[in-house]
Amino acid sequence: MSFTRAWIPAICAAVFALLYVASAWLYPGGTKGDPNRVGFSLADNVWCNLLEPQTLTGHPNPSRPLAILATCVLCVGLAVLWWNLPSLFLEAPDRGRLVRFAGVASAAATPLIATPWHDAAVDVAVALGTVALAAGIHAIGNRCGRATAVIGRSALALALATFAVWQTGLGIGGLPILQKGAFAALLVWIAVVSGHPAMRRQRGRPAP
Repeated sequence: MSFTRAWIPAICAAVFALLYVASAWLYPGGTKGDPNRVGFSLADNVWCNLLEPQTLTGHPNPSRPLAILATCVLCVGLAVLWWNLPSLFLEAPDRGRLVRFAGVASAAATPLIATPWHDAAVDVAVALGTVALAAGIHAIGNRCGRATAVIGRSALALALATFAVWQTGLGIGGLPILQKGAFAALLVWIAVVSGHPAMRRQRGRPAP
């Protein structure tokens, strides 16, 4: 695997973070609790607020194009990551195929959250992404270090908690912070795993 291809996920994660900040900066304002609030609130706005055609005040949303671009960039990085990840556990080819199928399918479904099929897209992307992440984390074990394993499990737990809160409405006030925590953990995990030496080795050589 080439050096460039191995680092694509980390590069995409970094670009996503920058675009997230830029799109949040452009967001005029408005939260469910305070539609007239000016600017993006870390504590009260979620990512999907940036993807909506209109803000919660009913005005055109200038952050939408950048937010859609950010989503697509992250999904490209994730698709490459899920395709690369089995390089870390060549001794388990069946699990590798599962990670690739579920992960790439999840990445392909995610951009649809910016369409009228938002809810269905979230359900599909989360279900498939959970399979890919859980299988990948279990297969990798501590090969990338215990800290990386903890970060991966934290990203999975935070993502599932975010999804559960969104589905049930229980603790909905904490959803924005929970979602940002899940994003942060996932981005760090992507960067660390992408940098693992085994991800840059040629196929056919099992990871240590």
